[in-house]
Amino acid sequence: IPASFLHFWQAERLRAANAALAQARDELAVAYDRLQHQARRDALTGVLNRAAFLAELDAQSRAGVHGGLLFLDVDHFKSVNDRFGHAAGDQALGRVGALLSALSADNDLVGRLGGEEFAVFLHQASPERMLDHSQAIREAIEAIDLASPTGTRIALGISIGAFHCAPRFDPAEALAASDRNLYRAKSGGRNMVVA
Repeated sequence: IPASFLHFWQAERLRAANAALAQARDELAVAYDRLQHQARRDALTGVLNRAAFLAELDAQSRAGVHGGLLFLDVDHFKSVNDRFGHAAGDQALGRVGALLSALSADNDLVGRLGGEEFAVFLHQASPERMLDHSQAIREAIEAIDLASPTGTRIALGISIGAFHCAPRFDPAEALAASDRNLYRAKSGGRNMVVA
């Protein structure tokens, strides 16, 4: 009887240890997934961070995908921070990131490249869809209802440089081309799309 009791007691302890180990493994897997997600996302806007966006853009290129690459810059963003404070600037960037994500399809890429600069890759988009989508983004950014702590409306605009990427495009060259178009949009008066 004592040997049976000892065997039963050890088996119960082993079952409890296995259950605790399984629970710890599941919690670790959830934590790992959360860390993976956080490592790829910009904390302020929720879109892909620069490194993740560039890696995904490279993967799209290697897969032979074509589409529209948009380089976006929030107009006069420094003045938003200077006039209304960094909290208002952060709120503006968060709203822009959320809007870009909401307007994008499942296979599109949205990333924050730094500061007030964003990029969007429109998966398998024609040049026409690229331009239509760019104008829709520009109009939606203009329509964002954002107010300062004192109630003053914070007007936002965005300049967009667009470039249509053929299959097997060179990501660095495509970004440079869209950046050149962005520069033309900014020097041409801002809050416009140049392709």
